[in-house]
Amino acid sequence: EVMSERSLWHSLGYLLMVGVGMAITRYGYRSFVLIGIRRLDFYLRGKIYAHALRCPLAYFEEHGPGKVLALISNDILAVRNALGVGLIIFLDVILVGAISFYMMAEMLDVFLTMLSMIPLLVMLVFVTLRSRMIHTRFQAVQAQYSDLTSMVQEMLSGNRVIKAFAIEDSSFERFSKVSYEAY
Repeated sequence: EVMSERSLWHSLGYLLMVGVGMAITRYGYRSFVLIGIRRLDFYLRGKIYAHALRCPLAYFEEHGPGKVLALISNDILAVRNALGVGLIIFLDVILVGAISFYMMAEMLDVFLTMLSMIPLLVMLVFVTLRSRMIHTRFQAVQAQYSDLTSMVQEMLSGNRVIKAFAIEDSSFERFSKVSYEAY
């Protein structure tokens, strides 16, 4: 069937309205989510700081301040990123996915719509398997970051000793090695 010029402009106007509506909606919920995530970040940092002040000194001597600082900074950042990005992706999938699924089923064919969803199931399995690997790697990176932070804290607190015994070069080489392994 051939479209008339008038119906073409009508369809383009409808498409433009849908696009503008989606852009405004996405901007709104993304702003809402990101503001909430920043507030959560601020709240969690305050709670962890208050908890760290109540911990006995023996805890920091046992675990080292570098490890504790690395865990605090990395874990809160990971929670913020996972929740923020996760909520935005979830809302995108719900809004755009549901509308797309409905439009495809309504305008095309239900069987073809179902058939087009098979790659999504494959991607779900793939993402689930990859997330386990990413978690393992994240823990390894966090351990390296902890080692690096501990070494910096140790070098800063022993700066006078390092200078007194003129072992700056060996300390720098040790730091370079740990830094290279971490990054």
